[in-house]
Amino acid sequence: MGMEYGCPRCGAHLNPGPRIILLGRYRGECGLFAFNPEPGNYDTDLPGNISIEPGEIWEFLCPVCHRVLSLAGEKGLAALDMRDGAGNWHKVVFSRVAGEQATFVISQNPELEVKEFGLNFSKYENCLWEKYI
Repeated sequence: MGMEYGCPRCGAHLNPGPRIILLGRYRGECGLFAFNPEPGNYDTDLPGNISIEPGEIWEFLCPVCHRVLSLAGEKGLAALDMRDGAGNWHKVVFSRVAGEQATFVISQNPELEVKEFGLNFSKYENCLWEKYI
């Protein structure tokens, strides 16, 4: 069994196929984005009608309940729940800033463990991850 992603608000399953599906919105433009489920792999399929410029801060929403996935108090970050192949639950936090590569897999087993991915993860090294578990 691979990684299973879910909405932290409604629990909806967000990767029914090989990609994570999220609703993306920026300045009136919106569409469904398909993300690679492997943390640190930034391969993304974009809607054909949307162009993205580096530095834009996109808002991501659950395509089922339409609730915003942004983290309170952390500008530029969003979060999903993820269950790994062993059945363990984690929080996956990722950058909403176009062109920025920063992803964090946060676990509590029983101590806090944060795995960092991407070229820009150090931008968020002072975050208090334990408040998101």
